[in-house]
Amino acid sequence: MARARWYPVVFVLLSALSVTAAEVLLKIGATAALTSPEEFLVALVNLWVGSGIIAYVAGLVLWLIALPHMDLHLAYGLGAIVHLFVPLSCWFILHEAIPAGRMAGMGLVLIGSIILGFSHE
Repeated sequence: MARARWYPVVFVLLSALSVTAAEVLLKIGATAALTSPEEFLVALVNLWVGSGIIAYVAGLVLWLIALPHMDLHLAYGLGAIVHLFVPLSCWFILHEAIPAGRMAGMGLVLIGSIILGFSHE
């Protein structure tokens, strides 16, 4: 019984991780200097961009697995954890700075996601 309760939450969180990976992969793929339309077309078949697209599709599949088992408002609220995962991944992998105001907002997202995660029935 307890396993069934957490099953959709796990898939929403896995979806969020997959979308986070997609964002980072797309950022890496997009950092090549794109100065012409032809370079844009080449970027679309870039390994990083292709991997990012695959990660987005995986996130969608995981999302679709979770949705039939929980209310949309709960799934959508838990999915907001992406707003924590993406900046932390960018800081760790891409060495991007996170300003103090953004960190405070990320803390609020974390608190909200924890409350949502433990409040579903």
